[in-house]
Formats: sequence, structure tokens, C-alpha cells
Amino acid sequence: MGLACFAVLASCQEAGNGNEPGSFGVSLTSPSSTAYVRDDVTIQVSVTGQVDAVELHRDGVLLVVLTPPYTYLWDTRSEPEGSYELTAVARQGTASKASEARTIVVDRTRPHVTSRTPSPGQEQVWVGDPIEVTFSERIDASTLSPAAVTLERVGGTVVDVTVELSNDGRVANVQPDLVPTAPAVLQLSLADAITDLAGNPLLAPDPWSWSLPVWQRLGAPLNVDPNIRAHVPRIALDHDEHPVVIWREDDADSTPPVDLYVKRWDGEAWVQLGSSLSDDPDRFGPMYGVPDIAVDGTGAPIVAWTQPVRGLGHVQRWDGTAWQGLGGGYNVDPDAPTYRVVMALDADDRPWIAWSEGNGSDRNVYVARWTGEDWALVGDARDRTGHDVLGWPVLAFDAMQRPLVAWSQAVDADRETYDVFVDRWNGTSWEALGSGFTSAVDEDALSPRLAVADDASVYLSFIDARSSTRLLNVRTWDPSAGAWSFVDAIGGKSKPEVRYGTVAIGAEGQPVVAWVEEREDPDGPTSTYHVRAWDGFAFRQVGAPIDAYEPFLWSLDLATTEQGVPLLATPLRDDTGRRGQLVVSRLNVLP
Repeated sequence: MGLACFAVLASCQEAGNGNEPGSFGVSLTSPSSTAYVRDDVTIQVSVTGQVDAVELHRDGVLLVVLTPPYTYLWDTRSEPEGSYELTAVARQGTASKASEARTIVVDRTRPHVTSRTPSPGQEQVWVGDPIEVTFSERIDASTLSPAAVTLERVGGTVVDVTVELSNDGRVANVQPDLVPTAPAVLQLSLADAITDLAGNPLLAPDPWSWSLPVWQRLGAPLNVDPNIRAHVPRIALDHDEHPVVIWREDDADSTPPVDLYVKRWDGEAWVQLGSSLSDDPDRFGPMYGVPDIAVDGTGAPIVAWTQPVRGLGHVQRWDGTAWQGLGGGYNVDPDAPTYRVVMALDADDRPWIAWSEGNGSDRNVYVARWTGEDWALVGDARDRTGHDVLGWPVLAFDAMQRPLVAWSQAVDADRETYDVFVDRWNGTSWEALGSGFTSAVDEDALSPRLAVADDASVYLSFIDARSSTRLLNVRTWDPSAGAWSFVDAIGGKSKPEVRYGTVAIGAEGQPVVAWVEEREDPDGPTSTYHVRAWDGFAFRQVGAPIDAYEPFLWSLDLATTEQGVPLLATPLRDDTGRRGQLVVSRLNVLP
């Protein structure tokens, strides 16, 4: 074998061993990614092949020459805070190769909290509101341990939580493993065991707390003018289950003029829809004109209201920018006073209305439907006794989309007794749904309300006014018996005076009732709002009673979500003692 062969063989052996001249490499193996440090950081470089020198460069400038095993402990304490780019460079003769770059962030600033949700001292917090803490910089997720994040009920026990960190590492979401029950005051504590990525401990704020009331108020009072009382609210829910409310604002002396306003809850605040509905310079009042509201499938509110002094009835629909009238008015006699009007939407979102019209014994209850162009009367006037119609009708659709109308009417010419009656439209005429409910001369049935459950159950509530007390009477229609079955008569103790009540459908199709009640107190009459739900055997208290100011009749309305969570629209006193501040409150539970 010649020398040339030996030379080739030697070259092949060197190539096989990876040691031929020019075959070398360098990589920066530690840290393997961006590193955040406040003191020392260990740099490890790996080399392949034979090299003459290995250097570590910082931002392109030589930092140190390394010797095997090419490890360097970099003390960054003397370095200004900031980001540095490290690369390893290997040299072989005149050839050199550089590793991929690694970023080293020198950070000696302690992180702090920039925002907290709920905020410290916040009072109207929903049990489902997120608990979030925002930090000034990225946090090391491994330090968010149960010992470092503590949620507790003030005066109670620690609440087990799960803490999740946002993708940018700056927002911690604290999720209770079990939803707290209201009422409660919750307190969150953060420990300085929480660190940023460089290991700097948190500048932990003092523990802060917030309140979960039984009834959580949605936003501020709805009053357009907080110095004018708001009352007779009516509430409906849109397709997002956000409440839409119409109400009256009267001048402080309870005389005309009266204004009507509508606001919608957008999830964060109340948004007013247009200006006052009663833009007539004379407006209306003083004590009638109770409005009503419904929301169609598109989310558009439809409102109905009356000008009783001038005998005018109005229905208007919100088109997204303004209120548009539906028809020119619904009065049967344009010169007759109109009183309370109520509304319900059928399965095709067409509004139907019922109202009382006339004077004294000539007053009647009418029902009309919207044809798309005008209001068409449905049958004749509702009149069971031929005597004074007190009015205050209510309207609903049963499970078969048959309209139901209820009203209160005198049963004798002397108006000594009033009773509640319910009729149902069969497609061609009105038919009586049972008889009345009074059983004695000193007993009146007043202010009916209707609610229909998905299972076709129909519930009726009315004020059972007797010489000794006033209770909220609840009945349900029994189609097999062709009569109304007694459910319960509700009221507090100590001679309660239920001034007004209503019924809605709650969880699992069971009735929910709300009422305003007055009772004697050593310091004078006291008014409270109450809510109870039927559990299959009895009406059980929902939440706690809400203190009211001396309420007007009908100064309460109730709506329920699809999951049965009740919302109340009620006038209250504010912190300064001003009466008639209209608020909407929802029961503080998760759906």
C-alpha cells in the first residue's frame, strides 16, 4: 500500500472520529431559554470537535474566556437591570463559530399589585364575579401556592381555591372550589412567597375584603333625576337575560308632570333608551299611568302606557335609536279616561294589550292585539258583574297560546266587595275560567297577577284584603276540576298589610312570589319587600327581606331568569335618606 493510500486512510479515520480540521461546533446549553435572574446565573457551554478557544460574549462584546468544562457563574449583582444577549464563540485557528443567543434578564425590582377585582371594600359583588389580581410583571406560577394565596370568609373559614395564571403571567384568577354563599364578606391575602421569574418576592398588599350581599344591586339607581322619586317600575328580561325597566318619575309634590323612562342593563351599567316617553308638555298624572314592558325575540323593548287625564293610550317599540309608535292609540272611546295597561307577547312576538277604560260603573276591561298595522279588539269588554270595574287587568298566554285576562271588579252596586275574575279566549269568544274568590262582605280580592309555567300550570296571585289583615293569596288552575285550587295565603306576622304582590315562575317551573308589606313597629309603620319560592310543599323565604321606604302601590316588580333566579325592581332609600331611588337587585346565587 503506498503512502497515498495511508494518507487517505488517515483522513478517513479522522473524519470518522469527527476530529478533522474545520469540523467543530459550539452551543449554549444552560440556560436553555430566556433566564430571569437577580444575582448569580450559571452558564454552560458545550463544544464538539477540537477548538483552540471558547469565549462568552455579552451583547457582542467579550465577557470571559472559558476553559473546560466551559462553565461560568455570572454574578449579575453589579450589572444594571435590563436584558442581555449571551452567545458562546468557539475558535479553531482562524475559523470561528457562534452559538445561538440566549437572553438574560437582570431584574432586582420586586413585583407589586396594580389592580384587584373585586376592589377593596366593594359592597355589591355577585358570587359569580371573577376574583382577579393583576401584577406589575410576570409571576412565577409555581409560587402561587395555597399558602401564598388565601381566601377566607371573614369570621369564618378558609375557602379552598384554584389559582390560574394568564398566558402573559400577569393576571392571577382565583377560583373558589365551592361557590361562596351570600351573605358573606370575603378576604384575600397574598404572601411575599409569590415571586417574579427572577425570584424577587412580591410587595404584598394588606389583605382586602369585599361583600356578597343576599340581593346584589345592579349598578347605580336608575333615576334620571335622583332628587325626584321613581316608582311603579316594570321589568322584563331580554334574550341575554339582561333586565330592561320602565318606570315613572314624579315631581316631588306628587303632582303632574310625570315622566316615563326606560333603561337597559348592558352587563356593566344602565343605558337609557331615548328620552322621556311622555314628551307631551302637559304629560300625565298624578297617580295613574302605570306602564308595562315586554321584550321581543330580537331584543327590542315594547312599552305600553296611558295618559288617564287625557284619555290616551300608547304602545311604542324601540328600533335601536328611537321609540316608534305602534298605531295611533288603542282607546275604544277617545274621550274616556284610560288607566292601567298591561302587555304580553304571543309566540310570534305580536303584542297584545289589556287595559281599563271609562268612569265608575261604566269602566270596562278591553283586550286588543296588534295586527301589524293597528289594534284590533279581541271580543267584547270584560264584565262579570255589571258593577264598577276596579281595573288593574293582567294579561298572559297559557301553554296553548290562549290569552288569559284577569281583573278586579265590584260584586255589588254599593261597591262593598271586590272580586278577581279570570277569562280565557277560546279563539272566538271569552270564556270564564272559574268563579271569583271572595267569601264575605268584608273581604276583597284585588290586584291580580298571572304566571304560566312550561308544564302548562297557571298561577294567579291577588291581594286577599280582609278587615283584620291583607295577605297575598296564590291559586293554581285545576283543569280537571274546572276550578282554582288554593296554594297558599302569604304574609308576615304581627298583622301584616300586604300592599301589593306578584307571581312569576322560578326554578323547575315552581311559582315565586314577591310582595311589599307594612307592619306595625314601635317607632311607626315599617315597609319591607319579600320573596318566597314554592318548594312543592310551602313557600320558603328567598334571601332576606329588603327594607323599603313608604311605598306607593305597585312599587315592586319581579322577573325570573330561565334558571329561576329572581330579579326585583324596587324603590328604596339611598344613603342620604332620599326616597324613591329605583334599584334592580338579583338574588346573589349562580344560575
